[in-house]
Amino acid sequence: MATKARVDAFLFEFKRWAATEQGIHGVALIGSRAGETATGNSDVDLIVVVSPPNIYLQHTQWTRLFGTVLRDHQESYGKCASLRVWYDEGFEVEYGFVDESWAMLPCRWWPGTDSCSESVIISQRGRVSGL
Repeated sequence: MATKARVDAFLFEFKRWAATEQGIHGVALIGSRAGETATGNSDVDLIVVVSPPNIYLQHTQWTRLFGTVLRDHQESYGKCASLRVWYDEGFEVEYGFVDESWAMLPCRWWPGTDSCSESVIISQRGRVSGL
């Protein structure tokens, strides 16, 4: 179970890290955390606009920057390649990696959610016009 303080601390650290990554063009918080309907059991859903989109799936050591990784699992949703990470403290993050063409879609959604809510947390140098 992730407390709001833990989620806020994670998002702060993730934003700081993502801003230093040359290949990351933008990040959006989506799902229940963006729509402010999250419960203590809700995961954190992030969309990461990146070139190339699979680089962070091939090398996942970066996930350890945000806590002790208990396990991870890769999933695919069409244009979105996902890395779901379970951290200690009962904290779960789903990182969805997409290329810039995804950011041009009029309504972004995450499979399994009933929301199209999003909150842009990083848009690097205006490289992603849809964010």
